[in-house]
Formats: sequence, structure tokens, C-alpha cells
Amino acid sequence: MGQLTESINAIIIQAQKAIEEERRAKDIKNDLVTNVAHDLRSPLTSIIGYLNLINTDHYRDEIELRYYTQIVQSKAERLHHLINDLFEYTYVQNKEILIIKEPINIEEMVNQLAV
Repeated sequence: MGQLTESINAIIIQAQKAIEEERRAKDIKNDLVTNVAHDLRSPLTSIIGYLNLINTDHYRDEIELRYYTQIVQSKAERLHHLINDLFEYTYVQNKEILIIKEPINIEEMVNQLAV
């Protein structure tokens, strides 16, 4: 009976650890989503703000207009870069990498590299 109790206790402890690990993973994922949303919102807010200034003719001259459009372009490029990084991250996270262990002939490999 004592061994059965120990086995049940071990299973309970293992289940509690698995639940805690799942909770931590969920927290990390939520933090990631929050950070990504913030990082995407910042340049987008700037883009919207400057485009609003341009569309309502709130600029002094062509120089200031060009300045605003350069900021919009810069923020759009930043946003594009962040989105590409996000796609790359999700691709890497979802892709299984298969590593095949094979013996190699070091001498042959060095000779191929030397050519």
C-alpha cells in the first residue's frame, strides 16, 4: 500500500509540475503577444499621425511636407521589418529541423574545402 501511495504522490507532483510549466509557457506567450502588439502599434501610430497632418494640409511648405513623408516612409519600413521578423520567428518555431547523424571523412571534407 505504501508503494501505491508513493506512486500516486509522484504522479500528482508530476502533474502539478506540468500544469505550472504550461502556465509559464502561456504567460510567456501572452507577454510576447503584448510586446509585439506594442512594437507594431508604435510605428503605425506615427504613420497615421503624420498622414493625418499631410491630408489636412498641416504643413508650412514643401520642405516640411517632404520631412513628414520621410518620417512616414521610415516608420513604414520599420513596421515592415517588424512584421518580417515576426513571420520569420513563427516559421522557425513551427518548422521541425531534422538532424541526421552520419559519419564523415574529415580528410575528404578538408580536401574539398581546399579546392
